[in-house]
Parts: sequence; structure tokens; C-alpha cells
Amino acid sequence: MRKFIIIILVLIASQNIFAQVGWQWVNPLPQGNDLSSCSFLNANTGFVLGGLGTIMRTSNGGQNWKIQNIENKSIWFQSVYPIDNFVAYLVGNIHSQSIYKDYIYKTTNGGDNWFLVSDSILSINNCAFVNANTGFCVNSDGNLYKTTNGGYNWKKDLNNQGVYIYFSSEQTGFKTSGNPLQLFRTTNQGVTWTPCFQLPYSLNCFKFLNEMTGYLSYATSTMFFYKTTNGGLNWDALPTYTPNASTYTDYYVNFTNDCTGFIIENTWNLAVQQRQAFRTTNDGANWINLGIYGSALNFSFPQPDIGYGVGPGGYIVKTTNYGYNWSCITSQFGCIGKSNYVDFINSQIGYVVGESGAVFKTTDTGLNWSLQNIGNYKLTFANFINTLTGYVGGSGISTVNLFKTTTGGMQWDTIPYNFYSAITSIYFIDANTGFVTDGGSYVFKTTNGGLNWSTTGIGHSAPTKNFDVHFVNSTTGFVLNNFYSGYPIPGPGSTEIYKTTNTGETWNSLGFISAPSLSLKFVSENTGYINRGNIQKTTNGGLNWFAVLNTGDAREIRTLAPNTVYVGSYKTTNGGTNWTFYNTKAQSINSIQYLNELTGFIAGGNGAGILKTTDGGEIISSVYGIASNEIPDKFLLHQNYPNPFNPSTVIRYQLSVAGFITLKVFDLLGKEVAALVNEKQNAGSYAVDFNSAEFNLPSGIYFYTLNAGEFKETRKMVLVK
Repeated sequence: MRKFIIIILVLIASQNIFAQVGWQWVNPLPQGNDLSSCSFLNANTGFVLGGLGTIMRTSNGGQNWKIQNIENKSIWFQSVYPIDNFVAYLVGNIHSQSIYKDYIYKTTNGGDNWFLVSDSILSINNCAFVNANTGFCVNSDGNLYKTTNGGYNWKKDLNNQGVYIYFSSEQTGFKTSGNPLQLFRTTNQGVTWTPCFQLPYSLNCFKFLNEMTGYLSYATSTMFFYKTTNGGLNWDALPTYTPNASTYTDYYVNFTNDCTGFIIENTWNLAVQQRQAFRTTNDGANWINLGIYGSALNFSFPQPDIGYGVGPGGYIVKTTNYGYNWSCITSQFGCIGKSNYVDFINSQIGYVVGESGAVFKTTDTGLNWSLQNIGNYKLTFANFINTLTGYVGGSGISTVNLFKTTTGGMQWDTIPYNFYSAITSIYFIDANTGFVTDGGSYVFKTTNGGLNWSTTGIGHSAPTKNFDVHFVNSTTGFVLNNFYSGYPIPGPGSTEIYKTTNTGETWNSLGFISAPSLSLKFVSENTGYINRGNIQKTTNGGLNWFAVLNTGDAREIRTLAPNTVYVGSYKTTNGGTNWTFYNTKAQSINSIQYLNELTGFIAGGNGAGILKTTDGGEIISSVYGIASNEIPDKFLLHQNYPNPFNPSTVIRYQLSVAGFITLKVFDLLGKEVAALVNEKQNAGSYAVDFNSAEFNLPSGIYFYTLNAGEFKETRKMVLVK
């Protein structure tokens, strides 16, 4: 069946945005990292928070946003508490295997500058600030803290515990604590607390519209609502709400004015998340279905008719009619799912594909983009042969699909073949001969432009998944096959690499590597790279592998030239000997492609994120050899690998402290033949690629010596030609 698409041309970024340094967001604007919280003082002025230390402020109702950065980009900001036009507090955290810490920041000039006021409270649940100096905080241990000097010092309330805290005025506030859970009320700024409501479950919603009128709710399989009209002293039951979906559902509840509120159901169905909104204007007696909602998960209503919502992918939505209709104010394409893959045909024409069947196209190197939609599919891969012919693939809720265009995306045809699971890679050698992997044990081949397909079984009966089929010439290609459940190597799984030398008629195994791999790319028949959580390289066609970079950054390996390799935020121009780390500004990189050394594109984030650089990207640091987050506990010089070698080998070493380092190669007579390192280096693990051809060395025995302060060690290696 043929699908005809209406192309909507949208100018989403002017040329001057690319004059800035490093990577810049193209869509959405001003940025596309996940947003977690928003709070508005009035209809125009508010703050929005998110990942990578993101703080944004608007003073004109979301027409323009100012990104207000802090130094620590690792903090994920969760909550903002504005006091007035000048003073506001932020709560964020870093929760990882090595760091578990919470931070409270403050501004006194409307957000132009932020400074840390406290990092002494762990596992903060939430805070409540009643003025510029006085605030409360509770953590997951049930401790209640109070500050009276603007957050610089916090005193634990030894007489009171807390799980959740909320203040409806400077003096009147509420907290939950105890088992069973009890709602307590204070009218003297926390000096004393009295019980006012018994809660069988944790709060889902707690909000006061003014000092007297407020709502609370909690949920089991049914949502229960209560209302107070006397400042929380008494609570009256309202009609209950039963969810509309039988699959797993969570809720967001917000009351915007008296009797009026809405519920958003986040429903998971076959791994597809849908958000559906319902609204009441009579305290829950009736609920109106507002239809499928956008991607927002957190909301702020500065006045009953005007509200803002934020969520994954940097999207911000706004309503001006009490929540009946919402518009995306950060992307002119609307709230679209994740962008998964970028593929440029030449220096001007490129595509980005993603969820919701989205196909973005540019014909002017990313200055303008058009949105094409080919149905309700999650598109995961694209391969364009020329300016007119290309393929995109993915899956729907119950089908797997491959689509083809011969009109440059103006029109798409569904390829009628029963692929088994989601498309994981596509590679066409020419207009007729192409290959597809679908995450199963087969590589599919066509010799007539996708009209007919044959299968070549390369897997086993164990659970497997194929990735990254690609060819280095018209006959030689490679594919990655992952095994799970510890087969055939004990542990979390393994990887088997297959190679063909007859255009996919047969595939031969190159053997197993422990642990599943994420991406594979060969630049010649002998040289290739694989991402197994760290980046490894082969120079003998996949028979042996050695590590060149330790990083969990991104799954995809892309190459610009035989020695120029990109893996997420990392780049090497000398085949993996040295790497540079770039500030890509994206919390996740789904796909990256460089057109040349300076111009590149990223499909990233959890929305329809597109980024571009025209200066190669902002460098954060240069990493020599193997980048490691762990500092070695001793000096060590490893045996080179491979050994014997011809013509190249890798020498690895580790430094426990920083210092001036030399790594030199000597012949059998003790004559220096190569100086590989002669500089100061930080503590860490390193790898140096030694190519004997560069020094015109004959076969024989050589020695390499590492000098690092008082540490000195020499090892022997053999060059065989």
C-alpha cells in the first residue's frame, strides 16, 4: 500500500544559531534534555528544571527562555520553589554508584546567578519555603529539617518526623508521617503539629488554591479525593475515580480552581506509553475525556485558565483555556517521540528518523527541516542510497515494517515482508542489493531493491539479536550477533561476529567475545571497532581485540575516515590511540554523524532532539589512550598486544599519580628508535598505538621503557615482517 505524505516546511532555527560555539540544539528550542519540574509565579514568569543541570526561566509566558547554568552539570534538578521575582530555591541531586548527594541552590536576582546553600541533607523528598529565609525539608529517613537563614543552616526537628511537607501560607502547613500514614497540620510555622486526616496510602496530590480551599488524593486501583474548605482542619470525601485502562497506570492530578481539576493517566501498553487526560468541573462527579495528551508529566497553573507542563525530551506545553487544549511551545513539530537515527546522503541532504513514524528531512545542511510522518511506527534505522531512494525501518505495536521511498521522501511504500522483530540495521550496497537485520537470528538479503528477500541463518537456538550489518566493499561485510542468558559463554551473555566475503551468500563466525556488544564497525577487512561498554579494536580482521577507550557513552560507532571514529561524545583521529571528549549538551546520544571534521549532527535525548555543530564541537578534555573513571592504585606497564606484531601493536600502561612521563622504544643495541610519549600526564590508564612502519624498522627484538618519576620498567616485544 502506498502512503502519500504532506510535507510541512518549518523554519526551526536561523543561521546565526550555528555561529555559536560547539553543539547547538536545533529542535526543540532552547534545549531537548528531559524536564522534571516547573513552577510559575504568574502567567508570564516561571522556572523550568531538568537534567544536566538545566535551569530555564521565562518572563513572557514561554515565548523566550533563558538558560541559566550552574557549574555542576551532573546535577538533576527536581524541584523549584520561587518566593518572589528575585528569590527562588532549587533542589537537585546526583545519585549514582559512586555519588549519592542532594543539593539546595538559591538565587536572589531572579535566576541570573545561582549559588549552593546546602548539601548536608541526604535523600530529600521535598521542601517547602514560606519566605526568603524560612523553609522546611523532609528526607527519605523521615527527618524533618528547618532553616531560618535562607538555607545555609538546617536544624533537625528531634520531636517531629516527616515524609511530605506543604505550606499553604507562611504559618499554615501540612506534613505526613507515621505508620499508618497521618496528615498533620500546623498554624504556627511548625512549632506544633496536630493530626487532621488519616491516610491509608501515600499522597498522590496535595494542593491549596487559597488558605481555606484545598484538595488531596491517594490511589490504589481506585483514586480517592478529599476537599477542605476550612484550611485543612476538616476533609470531606468526593466521588472516587476509576482508571479507564486495564494495563499498568499511574496518575497525575491537579486542581486549578474550585471544583475544577484534571487527571492524566500514564498507561503502559505493549511498551508504548500513552497519556490520556480527563477533566472535571464539579469536584469529580463527572470527568470529561480530553483525549490523548502530550508528553508532560509535571504542571504549574499560575492562574486557573493558564497552565504549563513539562516532561521528557525538553518539551513544554501550555494551555490558555483551563486545560482543554494544549500547545507545544518549544517545538513547532509538536510533542513527538524520540529521534533514533541520523543519515546524511551528502553535505546538504539528510534525514533523522524516530518514533511516531517521524522522518525529518533537510536539504540545506540542517538550517530548515520538514516533518514527514509514515504512520504509528517506532522508526529505528535509515539508509539512503541517493537523493531519491532510501529505506527506513522500525516496528509498530504489533507489526514490523520496512519502508522505501524513490521520491526523496515525498511518498513511501511499505515493503511487504514478514520481518520477525524490530529493524536494527539496514545496509544497501547499491540500488538492488541490500541487507536488513531485525533483532533476530537472521540477516535478510534482497537483490531486487526490496521486492523479494531471502534469509541467511547465522544465529543459534539461544536468544540472539543482530545489529550493525555493514560492508567495507561490494563483497565483504560484517554483522554483530548478541547472545543472552549466558550462552555460549557463562555470564551475562556474549557476542559473535560474522563475516561474509561473497556478498552475504554465506556468513562465517569469527568467534565469541564475552559480554553482549552494542555496536560494530569495520573500516577495512582487517580493522574494526566494537562497543562492549568499552571500545575495542582489531587489526587482524576480528581474530583479536584490544581496548582503546573505556566508556559507556552511546551504543553507536560511526566513522568519517579509516582513522577518524566517533562514539557518542568521544572522537579519535588516529585510530583510537588518542581520544577527545566533547560537550555535546545532550543527556543521551542515540545517533551521531559527521559530514566533515567540523560539521556534524546528533539525534539525541528522549524527544525529537536534533543538534548541530559547525566547529567540530566544544572540547572538554583530551584523553590519551584508554579513558577511565577509576584512578589506578599503582604504576604498571603492560605487555604489548599483539606480540609478535606486524606492523602495529598497542602498549598500555597506568599511572597512580600525575607526573612527567616518557615512553620510548629501543633496539637490541640500546639505541632509541621512537619516542611515543614525552609529556606530563594525569593519573589514569593509557594506551599508545606503536606503528613500526612510521619509523622504518626492520624485523627484530625491541624494548619499550616507561619512565614515571621514580617508577621505571622495560618490556620486550618482537617485530616480525
